[in-house]
Order: sequence, then structure tokens, then C-alpha cells
Amino acid sequence: MKSEKGSALLEASFLYPAILIITVAMLLFTIVVYQQSLVHYQARKVADKVAYVWNYNSDSQEIGKNNGLFEKYTSQDHGDGLYWRLHGNNVLQQFGINFGNGSGVVGTKESLAKTKYKSTNVELDIKFENNLLGRNQIKVTAKSGFKMPSLLKKGFGIDKDVEAVAYADVTDTVESIRDLRFMAYVVGELKNTLEKDGKLASILSKLGF
Repeated sequence: MKSEKGSALLEASFLYPAILIITVAMLLFTIVVYQQSLVHYQARKVADKVAYVWNYNSDSQEIGKNNGLFEKYTSQDHGDGLYWRLHGNNVLQQFGINFGNGSGVVGTKESLAKTKYKSTNVELDIKFENNLLGRNQIKVTAKSGFKMPSLLKKGFGIDKDVEAVAYADVTDTVESIRDLRFMAYVVGELKNTLEKDGKLASILSKLGF
């Protein structure tokens, strides 16, 4: 009992498993943090890029085609059409109406975006949300699992996929200017018509102006 022979082996048998468990736990923690960062980065990057080119012609968004620049505005076989925002931008979905079920201009743009930004490590789901009078947004949901033995994933409670959601606003300065100019034109023509008929003064007087 007083002999010290084998004490190093006995101490190592207690110490080494603890060191091994701590090392594996730190490695798994690093993998989890990396995977979460990867998913959030991928979702944010794709949302920003898709929102930036959303108003581009869908025919020019194909991979390696003219670097995403405009090619066609109106065409029967290609292009979105000049007035696609009025009927093909999920406008009717605000009222619970969806004729296309993901097809049409929006479906084409979403499909092209998924093809262009698909990743072997991250699963992407890209959706366009038309808020009508509010902000139009691109919603990107990114998911990714952990590539490790299922026993380790269950043992450390990381068997679920990592998920991240990112939003990016779709802006179209040119279209906004065009709409404002069109409204100004309509108001101007209406004013000229009323002035010619002499009705403008009577309408303004009734309104208290």
C-alpha cells in the first residue's frame, strides 16, 4: 500500500480522460460557433445581393450572363416586362390572392437566386415579401447541419440544424422617380382640365382654400 510503483499510471488514468473530454468539448464548441457564423454570414450576404439585383431583368440574372446588367425590358419570350411590378411582384398576395403559386416573375427571380447562391454547406430558402405600401424585402433562411458522428451530436445536444434568417430591403430609386413624375404629370393634366372648365376655383372654394 505504501509503494509508489504505478502511481503515475493511476494518475494518468484519471487525468487523461478528463483532458480528452475537455479537448473534444472545446473542438465541438469551436465547430458550433463556426457553423453559426457561417450560416448568419451566408444568409446576410445572399439577402443583400438578391435585394440589390431584384429589380434587374430576370433574364439577365442568369449565371455568367452579361454580369447581371439589363438586357431586355419587354419581350414575349424573355424579360420581365415593363409593368411587371403591377401584376408579377406578389402584389395580390396582400389580399390573399395567389394565382401563380410561386411561378411568374417572382418565382423566376427566386429560382435564379437559389441556383446562383446555392452552397454545399448551407441550405438556402429565398422569398420575396411585398409589403405593398411598406418596404419590399428579401427574406433568406439559411440552414446547416453539423458534419460529425450522430453519437457526438446527441451526446452534446447539437443534433438540430443551425438556422439564421436575414432580411434586406429592395429599393428602386429609378422606379420611385418614375412614379413621382407620373403622379405629377397626372395632377398637372387634371389641374389644366379643371382650369379650362372653370371648376378648379369652385372646388378649391368648397374645400376652404
